[in-house]
Amino acid sequence: MIAGNAMTTIGLCYRNLNSLFRDQRQQILEKLSLGANPNQASRTILRETIKSGMQPSLDSAKTVGIVSLPGMMSGLMFAGTVPMTAIMYQIMVTFTERVLGRKFTVVADSLCLGTGFLADDESTEDLAMIFRLPRTPDGYFLEEHVKLRPVDLPVPGFFVAGTAHAPKSISESIAQAQAAAGRAQTLLARDVINLGAAVAKVESKRCAACLICVRACPFNVPFINADGYSEIDPAKCHGCGVCAAECPAKAIQLMQFEDDQIMAKLDGLFERIAI
Repeated sequence: MIAGNAMTTIGLCYRNLNSLFRDQRQQILEKLSLGANPNQASRTILRETIKSGMQPSLDSAKTVGIVSLPGMMSGLMFAGTVPMTAIMYQIMVTFTERVLGRKFTVVADSLCLGTGFLADDESTEDLAMIFRLPRTPDGYFLEEHVKLRPVDLPVPGFFVAGTAHAPKSISESIAQAQAAAGRAQTLLARDVINLGAAVAKVESKRCAACLICVRACPFNVPFINADGYSEIDPAKCHGCGVCAAECPAKAIQLMQFEDDQIMAKLDGLFERIAI
């Protein structure tokens, strides 16, 4: 293709050059008689010849959307710059072809960046609201830790892979999907799943069923059971402690952070300060 375009350009340039020299012969002779050198006398003709020779290649490139505007090199040549000087401003694009695993360098007249991959904001927003999943400002799901837990979401049992996490290539999406499947398999392979110890527990005798914990919990875990007091499912509790802090009757205790433990630590701290 490159050789064909070059031969077409050379043929057009030769034909236009011969035609323009024949038509403008008298003007060139007048410029030479006034003291102009051959380069100065034929500069306009050379510029028009190069422009007309490259125009078909640029038009065909515009047709397939490769070139939207003349690039740096073409623009300089159209303006009359010497081709050997204009070629110094040529664009060279180097990229890695992931299927072949090789680096390629392409000499381009202009570089046009395509539209970036956009997240399906409507779908991700619905899922995030239903399952309380965090998202990035761009609308993608946010992993729990970029290094330690790259496929885990903050909500236990949820994993992310592919373009739901960020714009990725096919190979990257497959690798992350395999990692997410492996993480899910570690949960399904267990007979018993151990829950974290830091969960909230309700003392039924103190609970007044005021619904404050139900409204305060960001994960909608507490509910009023059939016995008429608040109940918290330990499998769904995230251990944030908001309900324990908001309960006016002190009927909710966060395990591993009970009031008596915190008060004992404070008493020991004040004793050291007093001594």
